[in-house]
Amino acid sequence: MRLTYIFILALFSILLSQGDSGSSNQGYITGQILSEDTGLPVQYAIVSLISKKTNEISNGTMSNEIGGFKIENVAPGKYDLLIESTGYEKMLLPDQLIVPPNMQKEAGLLMLVPKTLIMEDVEIAEEKDFIEDKIDKKVYNAEVLTNTKGGDATDILEQIPSVTLDVDGNVELRGDGNVTILIDGRKSTFGSNVDMIAAEMVEKVEVITTPSAKYDPEGTAGIINIVLKRNEYEGTNGKLGMNIGELFPEYNKWHDYGASGSFSILKKDWNVFSSFGFKAKHRYPYSSRKTTYYDDPDDCLYYDNEPSCTLDPKCEWKEDICMNYDIFLDTNVLQEESYELESTGDSYPKNTNFKLGIEHYPNTTTTYAFDITQINSKGRSSEFQNMVYLDGEEESFMIHEEDEGNSLNYGFGYFNDVGKNHALSVEFDSDDYDNSEAKVWLNNMQHSKDKGKEQTLSIDYTYPLGISYGDNKISQIEAGFQYFKSNDFADYMYDNNENLIEYDSDYIKKRKSSYLNFGYYLNESFGIQFGTRFEKSKRDFDINDMNYDYKYSRVYPSLHFLYDMESKGSIKFGFARRINRPWRGALNPFEDNSEYPFINVGNPNLIPEDIYKWELSYSAMTPIGYLGTSFFSSTVTNQIDRHMYTEERDGDIVQIFTWINQNRVESTGAEIQMMTQPKKYWNLILWATYWSNKIVNPGINGVVGKESGIYAQLMSKFTIDKTQKLDFTIGGSTPMKITGGEIKPMLKVDISYKKEISKKLSFIATIKDALDSREFKVERYEKVFGNNNDFYLTSTDANFRRSKRQFKIAFEYTFGAYQKKKYIREEQQRQGYDGEGGGGMDMGY
Repeated sequence: MRLTYIFILALFSILLSQGDSGSSNQGYITGQILSEDTGLPVQYAIVSLISKKTNEISNGTMSNEIGGFKIENVAPGKYDLLIESTGYEKMLLPDQLIVPPNMQKEAGLLMLVPKTLIMEDVEIAEEKDFIEDKIDKKVYNAEVLTNTKGGDATDILEQIPSVTLDVDGNVELRGDGNVTILIDGRKSTFGSNVDMIAAEMVEKVEVITTPSAKYDPEGTAGIINIVLKRNEYEGTNGKLGMNIGELFPEYNKWHDYGASGSFSILKKDWNVFSSFGFKAKHRYPYSSRKTTYYDDPDDCLYYDNEPSCTLDPKCEWKEDICMNYDIFLDTNVLQEESYELESTGDSYPKNTNFKLGIEHYPNTTTTYAFDITQINSKGRSSEFQNMVYLDGEEESFMIHEEDEGNSLNYGFGYFNDVGKNHALSVEFDSDDYDNSEAKVWLNNMQHSKDKGKEQTLSIDYTYPLGISYGDNKISQIEAGFQYFKSNDFADYMYDNNENLIEYDSDYIKKRKSSYLNFGYYLNESFGIQFGTRFEKSKRDFDINDMNYDYKYSRVYPSLHFLYDMESKGSIKFGFARRINRPWRGALNPFEDNSEYPFINVGNPNLIPEDIYKWELSYSAMTPIGYLGTSFFSSTVTNQIDRHMYTEERDGDIVQIFTWINQNRVESTGAEIQMMTQPKKYWNLILWATYWSNKIVNPGINGVVGKESGIYAQLMSKFTIDKTQKLDFTIGGSTPMKITGGEIKPMLKVDISYKKEISKKLSFIATIKDALDSREFKVERYEKVFGNNNDFYLTSTDANFRRSKRQFKIAFEYTFGAYQKKKYIREEQQRQGYDGEGGGGMDMGY
């Protein structure tokens, strides 16, 4: 709560500091800034008022989301108006006279000319800003991130504010792993395993934390849409890149290598674009775990998030136990079950991906589109595990694993801009996938094969409603329909030379959805949007002779407000109902015994989560730069959560890790983002997220508790000269409280350097995890339940690393003119292709 108060005080301080002085002899100057080549608003342009008398800047501001600006508290006099924005030529309007009685100056529409760097036959547009804070989402341009060259999509996501990776490399948004990952607006069949996509193929990342009713309500945290590169440039253009990487100082060998490229042709009415990527990695994961079991036959003791003694009321007569707690623990250790486990390994994943897109423009309002994306992955790994029990017994063995995956995604689209804010789109998407995995250890063999297809048909129609203000403040009604079908077939086998266990499963999902959204602006400052989505869903899940079907019908309302105070910033509010459907891995009852005595198993009886969430945000251009703050909260019923319990099997105590539905979980959090430029050559981007979860009513064998933590990152970008750039990224987390324990602080430091060797060739050098400090350390203290109504106390110290410090170098070669074709429709006008959606308030800010 203390952090929440600080945020609220900071918000009100900003609002008060930018208030009107009330002086009667002071005026203002207003205007709107547009891009000359597209006619779209130029956001966050720096507008300065320079006194003719002193030749110094007397006042200034930045343009808002629709390109508008207003400089207030202007004293009488003569001024020059200077406008600057990244990627555009400077504009100077001299001799602006502001004197009584005309103290209000209207500069009108100001058209900025895009800046280009002409290099012989190559013409390259300047890079975009990293963050674009749009009315419906936040957009992060991947091209700005030089320290991701030669990496994959996860390297990009780690640089995105509020996005982190957990210990297993899964994507989290604001500390929540229940996030929907889209690729070009389509749900990824690989889930959050986006490391199969080369970083060079990614154009930008869109983050939508409170989507409107138009969007599939899947995911508690929101939506992350990874947009792959497409062509917007006339003529023939392309890029080629290659990279190699080394782990140091432990190794003296180039373990990583890859290549990527893009090629496009835009002539007349046809646009053909393609991109490809290949990468091979060598990772050295490491983990250690020390687990101590304490016998508690009378069920009298339990831990409360720290190793302290608390007596159950029924055991108050055993008060002497707590008085001699350490002695009790030492004398009740289960020597034959407690152990230390160390695991070291290496893995060799290889991925190739290719995308081809074709667009045809028969006229200026119609687009026919087709694209196809192929992703292939193949890997092998070896892991050495050494387990030492406290009674002296020791066991060591190797785990060998091979996996292979293939995904073919293709889509067709028809888009017709009937008129201003009046459009129709029809899309069909299909994704075929085939994955397999095999593990061998000691006398055990485990194999799984998963094959299926997902298909989606979407229809969207928008119609203007009332008065609109620019391209971002649109009054409209939007209606749509979506049909989704998924067929998944899987085989599982486990053989230990004594028992053979086999599972066959058929998993079929069908959903029909329709939605209706109304967006209306009462005036230029205040807008409202409300909508509802109706969904009917059915899940057919058959495992051998068992059936776990589930079906439901739900209504998902959404409500959003926008209050634009112009130079004082804007306030946005969003509310939505959402759902988190159980995923295949959480449902699968097939036991994974490869990490015995730890057994991972799904729960086919899981039901979907029901989520209500809201968010209040404020953003403004302050004298030092961009500031954005958010406060968010959600209530989750039937939350799907990780759960552990113990069993005795053949004389061993084993830990079973599964999934359960918690009855009710309440979450709150706050977020801040800042962009500033201390010097012309120095840009800073800072973000921090605080999150907190409270388990109010736990499920079966669940535990009441609280969880909280803070993630933060600072990105420092230096422009040494016209050909050299240097970036530092420092990020990590504070100690994070979890139910039954704590995750220790984590720190990471990445460094990158970019040099333009020639007019066409660039060189990038990167050190990832420069301090070799990125690791997850966890301490847990908890009571676990065994069979036969036995109870145990456990303490666990664990350490996990996905890889080591790495040095990479990459080269990038560019050819072509890179001149935008003016008639090609920009993303704000496209009504659904690549997941952009309609204009206005369709995504709920």
